[in-house]
Amino acid sequence: MIETLLLLISPLVGWALGRLGLALTGVDPPSRWLIPGAVVVTALCLFASPRPLAISLGLGWCLLLLAVIDLKVMRLPDILTLPLAVAGLGLAVWRGDQPLSHLVGLAGGFLVFAGLDRFYVRFRGFSGLGLGDAKLYGAAGAWLGWRLLPAVLLLACAMGLIWFAGLILINGLAGARRPIAFGAPLCLSILLIWWAA
Repeated sequence: MIETLLLLISPLVGWALGRLGLALTGVDPPSRWLIPGAVVVTALCLFASPRPLAISLGLGWCLLLLAVIDLKVMRLPDILTLPLAVAGLGLAVWRGDQPLSHLVGLAGGFLVFAGLDRFYVRFRGFSGLGLGDAKLYGAAGAWLGWRLLPAVLLLACAMGLIWFAGLILINGLAGARRPIAFGAPLCLSILLIWWAA
């Protein structure tokens, strides 16, 4: 009964996520991505995730909103990434799930990506990863702990490479010059590792 109700209201959740994204960030995320995305995330949380339903839905819907915003404007707003990190850390403390591991994951995830960005700026003269990606990777560490961060990164990079290869196949060499919104595969990777761990 609850499963059917959640699936029926998930298109409304997608629409509400779009309004929330507009209100919080000034970005109007396309409903054509959010509504089917909310249906898919809800269905996967219901039938594929062994984690507590309410927590998985909250995480999944937040990551969906972040991914769609990043795809549209190549930005991961602090107003979404920072509360997501705090929620992950708070959940670890509340559940007594090795909070130190999650705190190290939060700090380490952020510092690794921020350091990579600084190195890239020195090497190429412009930013390759934004600090939004660093904050999202830190949030991944807060939710999953530091031990799962390499798996998150490996999966996100694999998805990013597939996306990059698709751009080249579709657009030729011009596709190689197009930037990729790395936050989108990173969001999907976080959610898949959350469900699998």
